[in-house]
Amino acid sequence: MDLEREIDGRQATRIVQDYFNEQYGIFGVVLFEILNATYDEEKKSWTVDCSFYRTAAASQKDFYSVVLHSDGRIGSVKKIEKEPSR
Repeated sequence: MDLEREIDGRQATRIVQDYFNEQYGIFGVVLFEILNATYDEEKKSWTVDCSFYRTAAASQKDFYSVVLHSDGRIGSVKKIEKEPSR
């Protein structure tokens, strides 16, 4: 893979946030927060753990773990039950 085409952590987290905004709409992603963003050198992929409220009136955050390939393609998106360890 061409190194110039690989994304960095800032781009990876922006892609994940944009993904959820597309899925739930701008008012369905409130107080979006990146909890972890780690790069796996072997798999050439980012894992981004994030959280957000689904509405402004929601009392609990939803937590997700998203795998993003180093070229910017979304891999797996998993909703997780509790906040991942930081």
